[in-house]
Amino acid sequence: MRRTQDRIGANRFAGDGKAKSARAVRRRNDHDRSVPLFRWAARTADDGRRPSSASGKLAYTSREPYGVVGQISAWNFPSMFLAWKMGPALAAGNTIVFKPSPRSVLSTFEAVETMEKHLPSGTINVVPGTGPEVGERITNHPEIRKVSMTGSTAAGRSVMEGAATNIKALSLELGGKSPNIIFPDADLEKAVEGTLIASFFNQGEQCTAGSRLFVHSDVRDEFLERFTSEMERLTVGDPLAPLTDIGPLVDHKHLDRVQSYVDTALQEGADVLVGGGQPDDPELSGAPFSSRQCSQMLKTITQSLVTRFSGRS
Repeated sequence: MRRTQDRIGANRFAGDGKAKSARAVRRRNDHDRSVPLFRWAARTADDGRRPSSASGKLAYTSREPYGVVGQISAWNFPSMFLAWKMGPALAAGNTIVFKPSPRSVLSTFEAVETMEKHLPSGTINVVPGTGPEVGERITNHPEIRKVSMTGSTAAGRSVMEGAATNIKALSLELGGKSPNIIFPDADLEKAVEGTLIASFFNQGEQCTAGSRLFVHSDVRDEFLERFTSEMERLTVGDPLAPLTDIGPLVDHKHLDRVQSYVDTALQEGADVLVGGGQPDDPELSGAPFSSRQCSQMLKTITQSLVTRFSGRS
């Protein structure tokens, strides 16, 4: 995995637009985390025996594999999700039926091709497709005893319903609506930096994105001035270019969804502070690029300003 990491990463950048080197949004890409996650899983694979606390008795925990584990992954961090799901399942002795998101499959195939060289045939089985095509079959199949799923809350609800037919074990990681709250005694320099990362890392396509921002009225004007200034410095462009901070969104369908949030905010009386549409650079035409965006809602709630971000996954 380490030796092929650059090739896996290249497929990742090409597949869904993650910026390879984001100067202002400093976070490691998900493919950088996959190898350490696999190493952690390997270290946890012991025989499960523990000494008993009672004299003359033997007590131990027996860790037995489920057998076949179904895994349904999301598109925004495919390499990291693959490691999160496959590493522990393999360390526990399971085989895997893995459904990547149809929006991001290149890095998954590259990683699994590398792994299959060191595993028995049939240990990992990748089945691409949509939720109705593949996901429902995984959750309903009687011989799959455990399902791990990362995705939206609606998709998680559907997985729970399917798994209930034969009482499968479930692990669900679903969507969020994470607020950033700026109090009047905050260090505004750090608050701006943290909000920038929370809002625009991975184009905002993450379940932990800071999609809501509450700023106390005492520091509202100064915070917004600093924040919009930093936003204007972000570079939207080719995800493989060294100076790019924000790459394209995953596809045009998602771009339309993001733009609809901006349009709704404007209809509700918002003022666009930065961006508000697609970039006008002709080199970016035809790709699902969205400008870095911030819209200010003209409404105060308990002395806090609600600022809405449209780059939400």
